[in-house]
Parts: sequence; structure tokens; C-alpha cells
Amino acid sequence: MTATSGTERVLPLRKLIHLAGAAFALLYLVAPRQVVLVIALVALVLTVAVEWGRQRWPLLERLFEWLIGPALRRGEESKPTTGTWSMLGIIITLFAFRREFAIPAMFYAQIGDPAAEIVGRNWGRRRLPNGKSLEGSLGCFTVSLAVGLACCQVLPLSPGVAALGALVATLAEAAPLPLGDNLLMAPLSGLAMTSAALLAT
Repeated sequence: MTATSGTERVLPLRKLIHLAGAAFALLYLVAPRQVVLVIALVALVLTVAVEWGRQRWPLLERLFEWLIGPALRRGEESKPTTGTWSMLGIIITLFAFRREFAIPAMFYAQIGDPAAEIVGRNWGRRRLPNGKSLEGSLGCFTVSLAVGLACCQVLPLSPGVAALGALVATLAEAAPLPLGDNLLMAPLSGLAMTSAALLAT
């Protein structure tokens, strides 16, 4: 996410956790969808179980905060973390879209979003109405586009469709979406690329 406060520091652990979600896109490059989907579902179940358990058992909550605490935002101590929403977004994308659209869409969400935050926090000057920065959005789009064009080399994906997916992912990251960009970036990007490819046929 792009910064809403220039004084709030980027949390490296949080970025690493977010980037780890790109492993599902990488796995989908070499493994069948069913395999990736099963692994993603197991990861979601484990994530939800931890979220549920830490709300009920103080010992688990203390262990969770010791391990993951530095990566939490203000307010996430008492509600599901963005990791849960990211996993849901990945699973929706795997279910809903063909491989050539799902893979770049997941990359956009898991790599473009951290890029937006890093660029926005360090170089963001022009603020959007919701507090995010134009520079952060440009960082998200640039990184996403580069990843999308790389995907075009190994997937039946046109550069124009990849660029559209990167743009939609960037707009989803920048917009004040009610359910959060971590959940919606990949599905909305996949939907845009699927629609564009259908219209082009």
C-alpha cells in the first residue's frame, strides 16, 4: 500500500511476507492449477486458524506478536491481517481466471503493492485525495508493467493486455476500495485482462 504518512517507516518484514505471496505465481508457472490451488487453500486455512486462535488464546497472541508483531500496522493487533486478504485474493484469482491471466495478476498484487508502498513512503510528494501518493502509484505501475512484460515471454499473453492488467492493479491499489487492495488487486486485474482478451477475439 502507498504511504498515508511520510513519517511512518516501511516495515521490511511486512514487505517480505507480502512478496512471499508471489511464490504462488511462480509455482503456477511450473505446476498444475489444482496443485497450486490446494497449497493456497491449505495456506488460507492455516492463516485463518492462527487469526482465530490468537483472538482467543493469550499465549498464542503473545507468540504471534513476538514473531509477526514488527510487521503489523496499527489496528491489526485486533483484526485479521492483510495476509488473510491476500490469500483470499490469490485463491479467487486461481479459481476464476486462466493461467496466462492469473499468473501476472498475482504478481501485480504481491510485487506491485509493496513497490507502491516503498516508493510512496520514500519519495511520495503529490498526495491523492485518500492520502496515498502519485509517486507510489507510478512505482506500482512501473514494477507491475515490467513483471507483466516478462510474463509475456513465457505465457500466451500480449503486451497490451499485460499493460492493461498492470494499470488496473495500480488503480485498485490507489483507490479507497471498501474491501481493501490486498483482496481485490489480483482479481480485478485478472478480470480486466480476461475481458480485454475476449473483446480482442
